[in-house]
Amino acid sequence: MKSGANEYHVFFGHSLIAFTHVLGDFTSTQSILKLHYPVASIMDYNTKTVIDAAHPKTSPDHILVQGELESGAGEIELTIPEGSIQMGQAGRALRMRVGREGELREVEWESPDEPDYIKDIPFPGTNSARLFEEFAKGGASAYADFEQGLKSKKLLDKIVKDAKYI
Repeated sequence: MKSGANEYHVFFGHSLIAFTHVLGDFTSTQSILKLHYPVASIMDYNTKTVIDAAHPKTSPDHILVQGELESGAGEIELTIPEGSIQMGQAGRALRMRVGREGELREVEWESPDEPDYIKDIPFPGTNSARLFEEFAKGGASAYADFEQGLKSKKLLDKIVKDAKYI
């Protein structure tokens, strides 16, 4: 957990940046972080062999964060089976309720305006292609910058502290 190279900081951290970039910052949060799988396999990618089948793991693999947003966005439920929201893998779901009595509805992920040359790139390269496309067009508001990354790191630290994880 202390290295920063783990599911929490990398996968969840990138998802959190994307989430707050679109919906705004949290004004308050409550969180639960749990470690359900305490070991991980370490593989030598050159030889394709497992060199440590039971390496101790310290980062959480179950992450729940809830709170209020500055934007006042409605009830939002985001589920990601593995990885991060922006990578585009199967099984991710985003559902939203507008207002207290509104219907909970699924939010569509794909943009009908996306060029075919991006749609045709296989997972997980689609996300990078979208970012490069926006960078080339000068669309700086479409991706996070260093300042947003720093703000997200502080939020990640707050979530860990509030969950009393470390």
